[in-house]
Amino acid sequence: MRFTKIELENIFAYEGLVPFDFPEENGDRNIVLIWGRNGMGKTSFLRAIKLLFVGIRPEKSRTVGFPPTVLPERQFVAGDGARWSGLINRQAARRAARDGTTPTARVMASWTTENGQSITVERRWILKPGSFDENAVIYVGGERLTGDVAKDRIGDLMPSEFVDFFFFDGEDIKELAESEARHQAEFDRLLRITFITELATELKVIGSERRRRDMGEKLLHDYTIVEADLVKAKGDSKSAQQSIAGIEEALALDAVQLQRLNVRRENLSTGASEAQRAELEARRKQIGEDIQEITSRIASKVPPTAPVVANLALVRAALAATQQRVQSFSAAEERFLARIAGRMPSWLAEEAALGTQVAENLAERLLDRMRGELPRGAGGPFASLDPLRAERLQAMLARWAAAGNDIHRAQASELEALRRLQRELQTAEEALMQIEVGSQANLEQYKGVVRAIAEIEDQQSERAVRKGQQLEKRKDAEARIAALQAKLSVLSESQEAAARERDEAKFISKVEFALNELGEALRRSIRVRLEERLNARFRELVMHPLVDRLTIDDVYTMTYFDAQGREVGRSSLSSGLKQLAATALLWSLKDVSELDMPVIIDTPLGRIDRENQDNMLHTYYPRLARQVIILPTNSEIDRRRFDLIRDRVAEQFKIVNDSGDSARAERGGTLVQA
Repeated sequence: MRFTKIELENIFAYEGLVPFDFPEENGDRNIVLIWGRNGMGKTSFLRAIKLLFVGIRPEKSRTVGFPPTVLPERQFVAGDGARWSGLINRQAARRAARDGTTPTARVMASWTTENGQSITVERRWILKPGSFDENAVIYVGGERLTGDVAKDRIGDLMPSEFVDFFFFDGEDIKELAESEARHQAEFDRLLRITFITELATELKVIGSERRRRDMGEKLLHDYTIVEADLVKAKGDSKSAQQSIAGIEEALALDAVQLQRLNVRRENLSTGASEAQRAELEARRKQIGEDIQEITSRIASKVPPTAPVVANLALVRAALAATQQRVQSFSAAEERFLARIAGRMPSWLAEEAALGTQVAENLAERLLDRMRGELPRGAGGPFASLDPLRAERLQAMLARWAAAGNDIHRAQASELEALRRLQRELQTAEEALMQIEVGSQANLEQYKGVVRAIAEIEDQQSERAVRKGQQLEKRKDAEARIAALQAKLSVLSESQEAAARERDEAKFISKVEFALNELGEALRRSIRVRLEERLNARFRELVMHPLVDRLTIDDVYTMTYFDAQGREVGRSSLSSGLKQLAATALLWSLKDVSELDMPVIIDTPLGRIDRENQDNMLHTYYPRLARQVIILPTNSEIDRRRFDLIRDRVAEQFKIVNDSGDSARAERGGTLVQA
């Protein structure tokens, strides 16, 4: 498969219709160079081709910015006027608004298959008030397909899982060298292993239906409930795993930001003398110890009644009210009633031979009448308080009122000393920053960087806690899954199936088992071939003293070994070496899959050193595919490097963009001189 034509129209940086016409296959000339300086439209080209095949429904298609953010679909198409300009070119959108027409973006690609069949794929985005349309059309020979049928056919020609393996940014692929089983499903499909496992899965479903048909009603009910619980447990496990992956990605981004901020902080620091720093550090430490001492002293002296003493006006008002209550009644009569209140029920029970409950009720009514005959003074908040409690409350409030002012003054003095020390601590910290940074302007920047570092560190702590919670959730879900699967097994075995259904289920199970065995054997065979190709391609790309051999496990995770057979930790490897390993993996995947697909690469040489860059240009790109479209700058491929691939270049284009959103392509253009 080779692209013969690509058209971009009013999409991202491209204004108007911008065609790219590619030559027919011409011997060994398989490389197309689309030159562009930074910000001219190379990434827009790559992103547009990806959207042609997958559309904007997947969240990955709508992920923008740093840190990555998934935009709502219409916001991604229209832009938000702030961080994202939109899928539809801004100049085209403004022109449509002036002319009263509908803003539309379009991308199209044509190619010819090995059997000579012509295929054209086109996708459009039409912006409407409050909504948008995404339309797909595909022409296969003389047949025109539209709508969901077209989208399904496009998915058959280029499955969405394949897109990132054939159209990619060179700096992003190093993630493949670090992933932990995150691409197993995509790799399986790329290597055409999944059809066996999918068939085995379908047979498993059919066999399960056969076994269920003859189950008793009660057993079937129990089985259905356990199956539903199992689906929920698997969903919980998947949700927790996705949350963990998201948190890990956020932590990785935090680490990058933190590293940049630390570099910024070091750059702002002018460096103070050791004597100055030591003196201020000692002063700051002493002030901190003094603050701790005063804080402890204040805490030890605060009485349990502090809330009451803190409101002396309320205490004095309560004291006046209790004094009024004590003076307003006849203390002797009240005391008398208080003393006999507890004894009267027993007296009545003895003298009148009454039951306990009757005696208590009668005693309460008599006491209420006797209290009603006592003389009463004015009301108030304590009008219903009995005399004994009123006197005790009066005495306590009197003590608080007398001691309150002294406690206030003592605590205020300590608090004032604490505030003074805190101001001194702040002054010492600012002085330490001042001598560390230098100028006032740098000091403000330094403070901002320090605050940003603190915020990120707080975020990291919070995310670490959330990750721990999600790990516990995943562990719990996996335990539930194991228990429920065991329960399903017991339920299945407890019901005797009808002979025919049982025999059919057994036969299907045997076929399913055979297919799974075949799938595993195929997976092992392909993994061996893939590992062999990976090591061969890696050695063609780079010879490194630290890494001698690479292995791939069942989920395609790469492990690195030195010449002595010792494992080399991935954290010990540079980003450039990881990028080369990921490049070798992609190359070997293409070898083993034998898929005839063009490859589009932005930032082709990334973090790779000069010698390995030359080797990639000489060895990798000319042999990677029948058509390799490279989107370089002149710093990646200069005149000397261009000479390395000159004989393999079929066509060149130069992206020109005068305003940032008016990109166009000049055929035959270049950024290097011959």
